[in-house]
Amino acid sequence: MTVLIGKNQDGVNMMTTNGIVYHDKYEKVEGKWLIARRESNFLWTKSEKYGD
Repeated sequence: MTVLIGKNQDGVNMMTTNGIVYHDKYEKVEGKWLIARRESNFLWTKSEKYGD
């Protein structure tokens, strides 16, 4: 799940929540596991006013 907060085109503060499934491919680089490739599937989105 991701949550993004910002102003829409009318200048209104909005909070957008997304349900996401990630399909990641990893590779080990210098002893650390890093994401080499990521596919994102957005399942749902919800936007609502945020703050005053």
